[in-house]
Amino acid sequence: MVNEITQQTSTIAVFLGQTQGNAALSGTFVVRSPSPGTFPLKGTVDTKGNFSFTVQQSAGQTPLVFYGTLQQGVYLVGHFCSSSTNTCSASTGYFTAGPKQ
Repeated sequence: MVNEITQQTSTIAVFLGQTQGNAALSGTFVVRSPSPGTFPLKGTVDTKGNFSFTVQQSAGQTPLVFYGTLQQGVYLVGHFCSSSTNTCSASTGYFTAGPKQ
């Protein structure tokens, strides 16, 4: 995950769950470095693999909104921003998350 404004790179893990036939996503967003933390996420995915999810950070911090596409059936690729409205008017940075290595 790269914040293009601050030039900070973070190592992340995304754990998602979905009930078959339901567009809703839920799970956990883990920041491994530089500032470790574990946060809940909620979002949606459509039949074309377009997804968005919101990560509720620590109290007092603006939630992060992630959006993008599922690629090759296993990689989440997209952009993110800080937003209290669950929408992004401009990207703060980009990210890729894939299967456990």
